[in-house]
Amino acid sequence: MLKPFTKTEFFQITDRIYIQSLSRESKALLQKESKINEHPDLANPIETALQYIQTHYQEPITLNEVAQTVYLSTSHFSRMFKEKMGVTFVDYLMTYRIDKSKSLLKMTTLPIEVIANQVGFTSSAYFSTVFKKKERCTPSEYRTLFVPLTK
Repeated sequence: MLKPFTKTEFFQITDRIYIQSLSRESKALLQKESKINEHPDLANPIETALQYIQTHYQEPITLNEVAQTVYLSTSHFSRMFKEKMGVTFVDYLMTYRIDKSKSLLKMTTLPIEVIANQVGFTSSAYFSTVFKKKERCTPSEYRTLFVPLTK
């Protein structure tokens, strides 16, 4: 940053640095997940897929990618997943990500945008939409349920 600069410019830059720092810290908190085996269990493709989701939910995940991981066609894997889990792959993934975000909303003061990014959503607007659909309240409203009352 070069002088002269305004207060607004200074605060914008420090906010960006702060959010990046929070993002790194929250990733460290979420790295407690177990790693998937190098060799997927072909006898239990759904269990392997669930492990894959638990390990990679912070990243973009596609049905096709997970089906390839367990060496099944996309359509066959999709049918097997719905039959065993009772929900579609996408519904399961979204629910898993929302559950992870709920923990972060309760336990941290991270901005909603950072939490959305940390649990695998590409935008905070889409995260808020999915969260509200599943939880019937916005992420901000959910967070306020767990803030201690002050006098």
